[in-house]
Amino acid sequence: MRRSLILLGIVVATAAVSAGIGSALAAADGRSLSAKDAALGAGVGITVGLVLACLAGLVVAVARARGIKLASPINDLNREDRLAVIDALRRPLKLDDPWLRSVADNEANRQVKVLRFVLSSLPIAAVGAVWQAAMGDSTMIRVVGVFQVLSFTLLITMFWVQWRRARRYLAISD
Repeated sequence: MRRSLILLGIVVATAAVSAGIGSALAAADGRSLSAKDAALGAGVGITVGLVLACLAGLVVAVARARGIKLASPINDLNREDRLAVIDALRRPLKLDDPWLRSVADNEANRQVKVLRFVLSSLPIAAVGAVWQAAMGDSTMIRVVGVFQVLSFTLLITMFWVQWRRARRYLAISD
């Protein structure tokens, strides 16, 4: 149920962002946004949201087929232990408690596998966004392409930092 709500939120947020970008571009051109244009923007946003939801499902299916666990083992810990494990992975620190150390080791191994998979996939999608930003026919297509390039850059940077932290933790835990 929680995943469905998250995917629904993605679809609604994408529709809202698309409608907002459309109205901003229409205002920049000095014209008002008609109901037809707003409906078209919301429709495109919903379609993009559904495509993203399908891609998320595909990523989950491929990860499961490769034996990568997407669910984090630290989700089952109490708040204090979860924060200790997260802190150990960020800094990296050795944990005193052997059980928490094994949980942190499992989490670091999981992160390395998942993020290697994600980091090998995101640049492929980013190339399409760069192409869209450079070769778009209209201002709106180019603006959306630039927004996508910035988003992919931010995601790749965040995931790369997290991947390096997990690898650093594994290096000190051996």
